[in-house]
Amino acid sequence: MRSAKSHRLGDVRNAARRLITIILLAGATVVGLIAWGVGHHLHVRTVVTAAPSPPRLQPMGTPKDLCRDLEQGQITLREEMERFAKATSQGDHQEACLTVSCVVDGYERVVNRQFHPSHADFANLALWRDIEQTECAAGGYLARQR
Repeated sequence: MRSAKSHRLGDVRNAARRLITIILLAGATVVGLIAWGVGHHLHVRTVVTAAPSPPRLQPMGTPKDLCRDLEQGQITLREEMERFAKATSQGDHQEACLTVSCVVDGYERVVNRQFHPSHADFANLALWRDIEQTECAAGGYLARQR
């Protein structure tokens, strides 16, 4: 049989366990409330904004004789491609847009004037049209209308 002293010691231990449990539950509740408050505060401050609209592209206003030398055979398609590469390396989007337009014109002449244009000519024309769209848009311009 347990003595009175042993019985009181057991009561003290049980009370201590209950007190520790209550303290831990209260601490967890406080931490949870703080975490919820911080999360709620951050959530309330988050402002959802729409993505910015892309800049409006403007027509280039290119001269009609821009690619005239290429048509007359004084400048080769390769030279136009080199001019394009130089303009893009210098970050001159306007000049790059103009020169890539001449390259596209050159490939269109190749495709339209040859009796049997090759698949490579059609592939190059499509590739350079895509480059023209991208490069002109990067400078804020519309690709030339043909």
